[in-house]
Amino acid sequence: MKPKRVSFQTPIGLVEGFLPALNLDIPEMDRFFERIARAVLYDAYHKGFFAGRVRWIPIHAIPSKLAQLCAKQQPQRTILDVFEYRVSPPFSKGTYIILATFYKAATFVIQVQAIEA
Repeated sequence: MKPKRVSFQTPIGLVEGFLPALNLDIPEMDRFFERIARAVLYDAYHKGFFAGRVRWIPIHAIPSKLAQLCAKQQPQRTILDVFEYRVSPPFSKGTYIILATFYKAATFVIQVQAIEA
């Protein structure tokens, strides 16, 4: 963790300042989220390996439309108090959206898009 200029939410609104921050934009995190996404798709849909592109972003608050969509989504699973996911059915040529939460605190949106051969 290093001090970094970041935007963060406070009771008075969005503020910019220097805070200790983790740099998650590294290849190891890309591989971690790809493994998480593939494990979720296997658990939810028994989907084996396929050529695909994985993108992920951390979110601080779930946008209301995404929250409504995720509230309806099945399958979902909670593993102890460590990991929880909701995953969309496939849409738009094999694209899945996964909402992954770790320790009920850090939430990420993961998009998996199949690559056609």
